[in-house]
Amino acid sequence: MTLKNYAESCDYQPPLWMTEAIERRDTTSCAFHAASHLFTYLDSKKKAYIHLVDGGVSDNLALRAPMKVITARGGLRGTLQDFGLRGIRRVAFIIVNAERQKRFRLMVTRSVDSC
Repeated sequence: MTLKNYAESCDYQPPLWMTEAIERRDTTSCAFHAASHLFTYLDSKKKAYIHLVDGGVSDNLALRAPMKVITARGGLRGTLQDFGLRGIRRVAFIIVNAERQKRFRLMVTRSVDSC
């Protein structure tokens, strides 16, 4: 799916953790690298379109991006609080195997089918 980037046509303000990470310029920090990447989406001239792909292409469980944000922000509790979510004691990730049938043939053949 492709989306047109209208970032500069709204009054969006980046969250405090992003601006602080950029101002600190600690290039060894996960927060700095995450913020640097996210800030690129705010320039609609350089990134006129945003391309979304199935998470399976880059991350089979689609948890890479949320884990990067959580790590960059210093942990799950702080991240949840930054989003206004307080009092949460447990978080569950529900993972579903959407495969319709097992590929037993793979176990008995020499070659592997390509994608």
